[in-house]
Amino acid sequence: MLTRQMLLAASALLIAHAATAQTAPTPAQPSPNAPLTREAVQQDLDAWVKSGMAELTRREETPDTNSAEYQRRLARYHELRRQQPH
Repeated sequence: MLTRQMLLAASALLIAHAATAQTAPTPAQPSPNAPLTREAVQQDLDAWVKSGMAELTRREETPDTNSAEYQRRLARYHELRRQQPH
């Protein structure tokens, strides 16, 4: 009887833990305090294209994110984003 109660308790804990893990917020969610404007999206797209990232991601195969070329273009994209007015 005690073993059955232990199994039921353990099962309840596992189910509760799984439900909590599924409802946890993800860090990829946008900040609710900073709504994006059309202008901000256009500026981001311009930086993406000017940095060369659009060209890398347009190809059929996934770009090698560890390559020096990818890292150089990504750094340029971030640099262009920092230069944009907020």
